[in-house]
Amino acid sequence: MKTSVSIILICLILSIFGTAAGGLIIMLYNSCSTYIIGSQANLFSLSGFINGILVFYPVLMLFIPMFLVLVLIRHSSKDKLPGIITITILTALIWGLAVPFELSLSPIVPKFTGIKDSNTLSSGYFRKNDDKIFYFTDIDIEEKVSGLEITQGEGLSGRVIDGDKKITDFGFTRLDRNVVAKKIAEKRPVESVSLGFTDPLMKNSITIPYVLELSVDAFYRIIQYAATQYPKGIIAWLVFCSMILALNSVCAVCSCCSWRLGSAFYVVFATSVTIIFNVLFLRGFFAPLMVKIMDFSYNLEWLCQYFNVAGNLLITFIVVMNGIIAKLISSRNIQQEV
Repeated sequence: MKTSVSIILICLILSIFGTAAGGLIIMLYNSCSTYIIGSQANLFSLSGFINGILVFYPVLMLFIPMFLVLVLIRHSSKDKLPGIITITILTALIWGLAVPFELSLSPIVPKFTGIKDSNTLSSGYFRKNDDKIFYFTDIDIEEKVSGLEITQGEGLSGRVIDGDKKITDFGFTRLDRNVVAKKIAEKRPVESVSLGFTDPLMKNSITIPYVLELSVDAFYRIIQYAATQYPKGIIAWLVFCSMILALNSVCAVCSCCSWRLGSAFYVVFATSVTIIFNVLFLRGFFAPLMVKIMDFSYNLEWLCQYFNVAGNLLITFIVVMNGIIAKLISSRNIQQEV
């Protein structure tokens, strides 16, 4: 009973403070990515913070089974069954009730959080794009610009921009959050998540590590997949939750090794394999394999779903069997010692 109560409390603490921290980070990133040099900075925004919470919560919930099992390994006594049952029930409640409710809020998120399109660039600054340098003296309300374009090379050359073209004609693409928000609200997939900046000067000042870009893209794909599966009904949602089943299967290996660090490593490894498999599936990595082994005279979408479910069930089976075998070996060694 004590173990179960402790796990529930830790789950609540992780959910509240972890989601708040993630929401704060997303809010700050969005503020930096849309900031225009020369304009007034506004890093802290209640609407941006709420939007960050709604975005980050499902991502954090993917790791709740792993975090709680690691806590169980570190603090629990030899009898871990009550803790395992508690973690399984909490995971089921989170992905059966809490996350679906959060996803159901997505149609009102753009209005509620006040997601705004990025402002146009400011004039009076030198900005580099590829091998050209631009100095805009004026940018009107229609984003038509006047200024100077300088081409770098063996020798410098330039031309005057007389206001007949828009700023996007010179390769300055803007982070249009209205388009992204509209697609999310209409349950339509967004092709990829952008870590771009509205102002190239900000982009040159802040370097996004490549590993972070891959991680953001991976979790974005998973959450976007969840957002598109949920409205399709209970069967489609259960298909997605096959990944959650695989993530929760790490409960079976919390005692797979007499060395606690070894068990913890296995839990982290199994969680990583599950997420990597599902991200590769969502990126189409297994598409050539499915073309070879499956009959596409049937519904292509459902065949892909079956492949995803089969992969997650296989991971679940392997992890659970490893846990059972490790437990049997451990019990046998104890009996021999006695």
